[in-house]
Amino acid sequence: AEAEKQALMQQAAEHQAALKREEAARIKLEAELARLAVGGPSGGASAGLVSFGSSHFKRLYEEREPVAFFDELMQAIRHVILSYCEGAGLDAKVGLDFFAALQKEAFESPDALCELLGKIAYAAQRVWTSGKRLSGVASKDSREFCSMLNAVIRRDDPRAMPFVATFARA
Repeated sequence: AEAEKQALMQQAAEHQAALKREEAARIKLEAELARLAVGGPSGGASAGLVSFGSSHFKRLYEEREPVAFFDELMQAIRHVILSYCEGAGLDAKVGLDFFAALQKEAFESPDALCELLGKIAYAAQRVWTSGKRLSGVASKDSREFCSMLNAVIRRDDPRAMPFVATFARA
């Protein structure tokens, strides 16, 4: 019975790892679709000098409606983190682990239910001000979410900007 239990636990762990890999692949595909939807090559600011006035971020921010639902906010946060990881050459798994930690922290608040049901800006502020840092990476890459968001904005990658603008509109 113990061997059977261990085998099932191993299968569950392997299944969980496969789900995380599939989620990372899905997110990359969604980011590529977003890039194609906004047009232009990937790379944003790296392709040349970009002012705030001509940035993908500014245009998309102006087009976006305020965030109405918590899942929209969490999707935007996840994509921002993964975009940061991609730009820094980090494994998507560390980004997904960081996202899970931020999400858990957001739900630990006594006010979490209220935020989930309508005070999305408070939930966004909670994530923005979190002291949690990306772990399992070199110290130069271990950043808080607010620093990741700023790094992604500076890159102005059109694949990430729809998610950055969504977070900013929360």
